[in-house]
Amino acid sequence: MMSSSWNAITREYERAKNQIGGYLMTLGFSQEIKGVKNFFVPKIWTGLMPTTLSGTELRAVLDDYHLYSKNHLVKFSSNFEILDVKPKLHTVRKGDRWRSGIDIHMVINNRTGNRFQFAPTIKCKSVQTIEIKWKTEDWVYLYVEGRHIDFVEIETLAINDGFESVEAFFDYFNKDFTGQLIHWTDLTY
Repeated sequence: MMSSSWNAITREYERAKNQIGGYLMTLGFSQEIKGVKNFFVPKIWTGLMPTTLSGTELRAVLDDYHLYSKNHLVKFSSNFEILDVKPKLHTVRKGDRWRSGIDIHMVINNRTGNRFQFAPTIKCKSVQTIEIKWKTEDWVYLYVEGRHIDFVEIETLAINDGFESVEAFFDYFNKDFTGQLIHWTDLTY
């Protein structure tokens, strides 16, 4: 027999799912890759604050930023790092679980007592398939939606995924890979 608290959790989940017409999914981000800070949180926030916003829209985004920054300070006794960085506009994940329209909960320290949602819940705008095929140690192909991506597009994709360079991207994705590009902006390839 299930406990009443589990039943309450299940009912709340089903209510939330029905309310938004989809699922809530957590998108966990590391803060380091191979022991080096990746600055994904400030890069994501840079992408969430487009330069085209002004007035009320800009104020709302800045209010969100200050709220999450304050919550980070309370939880971790440190502020968000404010940096002049290029935006992280999407992320890559293995498998094919993600769908457009799903609510994204962006978190750090996922599945720990220090789990922290660092940005407002936002909608997944689109999902694209991505495949990386290594032919040799020095020769790699990248496909998005089955289309071969040239070096210029690979460089753009790597930077938009939060990496400093194509080399850093392929240092991380150093084996054959099939998965999804998860977009929270209107950008697609």
